[in-house]
Amino acid sequence: LMKEVLERLEGVRQSGENVRAVCPWCGHTRAFIWNSDTGWFCCFRCNERGNITKLMNHLQFNPHAVSIAAKRFVHKQRPKKVSSTRITERYSILPEYILKMYEADRRLLPEQFTEETQKTFDIGYDKTEQRITFPIRDYQGNLVAVSGRATQGWQTPRYKTYEFPLVPNYSPQNRRHLYLFDQVYPKHYFSPNVNHVTVIVEGFKAAMWCHQNGYDTVAVMGSQITVSQMRWISKIGGEKVILLDNEVGKHMQDDGGKSESMNMLMKLLRNKNKASIARYPDNTPDQAPDDLDPEKLQWAIQNRAPNLIPNIWKRK
Repeated sequence: LMKEVLERLEGVRQSGENVRAVCPWCGHTRAFIWNSDTGWFCCFRCNERGNITKLMNHLQFNPHAVSIAAKRFVHKQRPKKVSSTRITERYSILPEYILKMYEADRRLLPEQFTEETQKTFDIGYDKTEQRITFPIRDYQGNLVAVSGRATQGWQTPRYKTYEFPLVPNYSPQNRRHLYLFDQVYPKHYFSPNVNHVTVIVEGFKAAMWCHQNGYDTVAVMGSQITVSQMRWISKIGGEKVILLDNEVGKHMQDDGGKSESMNMLMKLLRNKNKASIARYPDNTPDQAPDDLDPEKLQWAIQNRAPNLIPNIWKRK
């Protein structure tokens, strides 16, 4: 299979442990790099990046060949350890053909999202339960869960993680992962010393909106970060900017100075991350990041506040 991938790439040449070629997306002759041992690729020109599944689908391999290649690279390479953190957990992988059940031709996201964004992240629709589906992937891009968001006001719960009982030994573990982390981590795999900003948000739409506007973004799929998610986010360098929904008790501080953003900030700092909290523009209560236009979103991130730790939380 790897020989077939190389045959479909143009201008292939060896570059250390990696392979350089003409980018299948933008056509740049020097910016595309692929690691044939792990399956990860990255183009430093058009910023396309991901795993072997995404590459082979773009090169129009048949689904059977893609499935075989995806199994080969599962757990092939773990992220490099930092400090004393050791990850030993294993998790279930879903077959890609699961997403065929939710394919949809019509627009599913609000108008500010482009059709390219909807297609890039495989947003689908569950006709049976009337839910918009969001595939959740691990750091290598393997499908680990599917979440469905209700489209009707009477539906409960608002978000549902599908079980897939017919898939052997599968159990959804979406909160062990960060949504869109597969879009961020490959950049650090090829350029681990890049100092940049990663935005941390709550939900799927907020993550996609920030990503559409050019920001590396991950979603914790809630207002609190789990231990496993903290391990993953600590694998990458740069500054983490927290941008939760602008609600009292979440992003905004209560009278006591505590909020979910502050709790997350403290956890990031304790795990030796450089972190800060974004500032919402005035008169934007009860709004989420995807409610902000591109200019206000840029202002919120650029005017982040790194020193918001209450005095009562500081060590004496």
